[in-house]
Amino acid sequence: MPEGLAAVQARIAQIQRFSQSQRLPAARSADSAAAVSFADALAAAGAAGAAGAAPGTGAVGKPVMPVQGVDINSLQTHSFNNVRDSGKHAGVDIFAKKGTPVVAAMSGELVEASWNGPNPMGGNRVWIKADDGTFHYYAHLDSITVKNLPKGTRVQAGQQIGTVGDSGNAKGTPPHLHFSVNWTQGGSGNGYKGENPVGNPVDYLRTGLAGMQTLPR
Repeated sequence: MPEGLAAVQARIAQIQRFSQSQRLPAARSADSAAAVSFADALAAAGAAGAAGAAPGTGAVGKPVMPVQGVDINSLQTHSFNNVRDSGKHAGVDIFAKKGTPVVAAMSGELVEASWNGPNPMGGNRVWIKADDGTFHYYAHLDSITVKNLPKGTRVQAGQQIGTVGDSGNAKGTPPHLHFSVNWTQGGSGNGYKGENPVGNPVDYLRTGLAGMQTLPR
C-alpha cells in the first residue's frame, strides 16, 4: 500500500476510535466508518494502478519546472500567444543564466533532439511526448544532453535534457528556454507556426493538463 494512503487510513481509524470513546452521535460514527471504507477503496485502487503501470513510468502527475532553480511565479504568462514577426508565440520564455540545466517537465518518450537541426528558429531543440499525451517543445538550447539517445528512449521527469541558451533566432537575446505544450509535434522548419499549443504553458506547469483551460486541437 502506498505510504500516504496508509497514513490516511491510520488517521481515520484514530478519529473513529476517538468518536467511539467520546460516545458521539451515531451519525458521526457512521461518517467515520464510511471514511474508513473510502480509504480502503482508495488504497485498493492505488495498489491496482501501481501494479498495472508499466515499469519505470509511474502515475501521470503534476509537471515540474523545466528550468532548474526558476520560480514559477516569475514566469511571464502574458508572453503566450503574443504576435511576433514569426507568428504567434506558442510558448513561454523562461529566462535563466546560460548553461542552466533544462529538465524534462514530465516523463515521456524522446521524439527528437536536433543539434543545430533544420529549424533555424528554434535552434537546438528537443521534442518529448509526455505520458499525458502532449508534446513538449524545448527550444533555443545551448547544448542537448540527450542528443545521442535513440528516438523512443524513456525520459524521466526532472531528468536533464539540455542547457539554457540563445540558439536559433534567439541569438543575441538574453538566454532563455522557449517551452511549449502541444497536441501534436510541430513540423521541422515551421517555427512557432509548427506548434499546436494545448494552452498557456504556465497554466500547464501549475496544474497539469487536467486542471487547465485548453485550446481546441
